[in-house]
Amino acid sequence: MHLDALVKRLAHVQRAFKSHFRASPDLRVLVPGCVDLLGAHTIHHDGLLLAAAIDKNVLLAVRPRADKKVVLHFLNEGASLQFSLYRLNRKKRGTWGRHARGIGWLLRTRGYIVRGLEGVVHSTIPIDHPTFWPALQVGLLWAWNTLDELEIPKEALPGMCADADKVFVKNGGTRMPCLVAVAGRQGHAMMLDCREDRYTYHPWPAHVRAVICEANARPASTRALCVKRRQEAAIAFSLLRVGAPQLNTWHDVDVELLERHRDLLNHTLFARAYHQVTEMARVREAVRALDEGDVDALGRVFDASFHSQKDAYDVISEELETLWTLVHNAGAYGARLLEECYGGNLIALVPTHELPRFQRYVVRKYRQLTGREAGIRPIHLVDGVMVL
Repeated sequence: MHLDALVKRLAHVQRAFKSHFRASPDLRVLVPGCVDLLGAHTIHHDGLLLAAAIDKNVLLAVRPRADKKVVLHFLNEGASLQFSLYRLNRKKRGTWGRHARGIGWLLRTRGYIVRGLEGVVHSTIPIDHPTFWPALQVGLLWAWNTLDELEIPKEALPGMCADADKVFVKNGGTRMPCLVAVAGRQGHAMMLDCREDRYTYHPWPAHVRAVICEANARPASTRALCVKRRQEAAIAFSLLRVGAPQLNTWHDVDVELLERHRDLLNHTLFARAYHQVTEMARVREAVRALDEGDVDALGRVFDASFHSQKDAYDVISEELETLWTLVHNAGAYGARLLEECYGGNLIALVPTHELPRFQRYVVRKYRQLTGREAGIRPIHLVDGVMVL
């Protein structure tokens, strides 16, 4: 994030806090969002993920209260959330803000003595995006940890957020986004082994920008399709274990083994399994390319992932195919579907000096071909959660 933009946001948040609470905040916490560069489909099957903390973020300004009430005002939405730390019912599902309640519940049930909290939240991540609530959870947990001197080590935050999500929210999948939000490093991607909180850093080439390209053509069936693809991959693995009972995770499967037991799977399940196996291999290839500074090889890996998402996972729309072609015509090294299933975004690798021309060309041609507006969002890779 540019310093002048951050200064303006801080001033806006400061004014909003004074307007709501007639005082100044004691603490400001900045939490980055997360982007899955490669491997998104494997995360639900303990696979490998190439991810990064990015400059789309959540900014919290808070101070402790004398009581046990939590009051948060969400500036982007004009919405508020209030709850008491004494009255946290995990059976009360479907309630907006339950991810935030889950952090309060976790701290209370683990015996931490925490005060109430009041604050304002400003986000450059849309509230309906899957990385918003993990970022907010990390921010709240780090705020309580700092204000009430809980002495929770930073590396424990992702596991605690995941526990709150699993038990209180009854939802999984936040561990990796929270880990990236905590441990992100400026100018680096992270390879994460989803079996455990283990990761390595890999330098991002300075002359290449990761660019989110929005097709603005997301169908209503996205969530159902994601669930279906996860189920198909899980069924495929179960059937493979019939012929190879020594298998524990997808890490134990390679293409040779998959081909050897091909008769156990129908065409669809074989395709899902093939994507799982080759996508993890692509994560490893991408890491080698980053370490060697081989941008052309990195682009080829991204393109191979896109084609696998199209042919083996069947999650690419006509608009995304059009957008993928255009970003290559505009000079991208490579591009792939950003989100897990049938999403509306690509992530492209673009030479930094070509960004203005790239944006003009893609937006103009996409409008001509589809009648839709493409969003072009260059991102920076940044550090994890910090106190400002």
